[in-house]
Amino acid sequence: MRYVKILMSLLLIGTIVVSLSACQGSEKDKKETVENGATEKVKLHMLFNDTDENVQKEMAYVMEHLSEVLPNVEVVLDMSPGDAQTYETKVRTMISAGGEGLDVWWERGGSWATPILNSDSALALDSYLEDNGYWDKVIPSAKLPAADGKTYAIPFEDISYEIILYNKAIFNKYSLEVPKTASELKKVIEVLSKTDYIPISVGAKDGWCAAMMLEGFAYSIDPQITKKIVDGTAEFSDEPYKQAAQLMKELMDMGAFSGNVALTGIDEALPLFETGKAAMMANGSWAVASGADKMGDDFG
Repeated sequence: MRYVKILMSLLLIGTIVVSLSACQGSEKDKKETVENGATEKVKLHMLFNDTDENVQKEMAYVMEHLSEVLPNVEVVLDMSPGDAQTYETKVRTMISAGGEGLDVWWERGGSWATPILNSDSALALDSYLEDNGYWDKVIPSAKLPAADGKTYAIPFEDISYEIILYNKAIFNKYSLEVPKTASELKKVIEVLSKTDYIPISVGAKDGWCAAMMLEGFAYSIDPQITKKIVDGTAEFSDEPYKQAAQLMKELMDMGAFSGNVALTGIDEALPLFETGKAAMMANGSWAVASGADKMGDDFG
């Protein structure tokens, strides 16, 4: 089990959590098997949220190279489609049913993980991470213990940024300049809101898409605001977030988003942009490669 953590820390994007119900009875045996050099394979069932083509490619890469790093581990991958709520419901349902078929899974953390940790359904990884020297291989901020001081998951996020993608063809059609300020963005929205295009596609149903957009506006006002929040020296009620929230409200009132934006998940918002039905999209920099591949010269 501990060697699975090494591979995941190198290859996965997201957070992996290990199921206590699936592992607690056999951890000692697995540990002894590894230490004694035995070649018996360990079989693990892994669940991952299939949100888009980027994730599919990433997980295909993981599965292709898994045996190179973990020759004694057989992973059965379950790519579960759907939005955040659908995926998390599946995780909790599987745990409630006893954890059968759920050894390792991707988890969003935060409030999503709270019920899982409160029910003692996740295995603390501290001893395994210490044994393989994991903390010597990562930066200090990778250590994210839960409220009880134990580590139940490992962050593997690459460096990404909140960005707004745009369709060059649509911008050229209406002679629009790429906005660099909030005022310029509003002028673009004024034009696009009168067309058949959705000005900005946002997967607000999943929460993180809209929150990420607001966060981007907030640290454009104060580049240190996120760090201050993490350090406990700022609050979400501070001026940068107030101004960011006000801007989001203004954009909504201007018709910047689809009429059912609150019910639109990332799995719906992304195709709207990639098929040319939306002029812009709030997303992360991880979507650049896939977008450029699908949209060609229209991608910006």
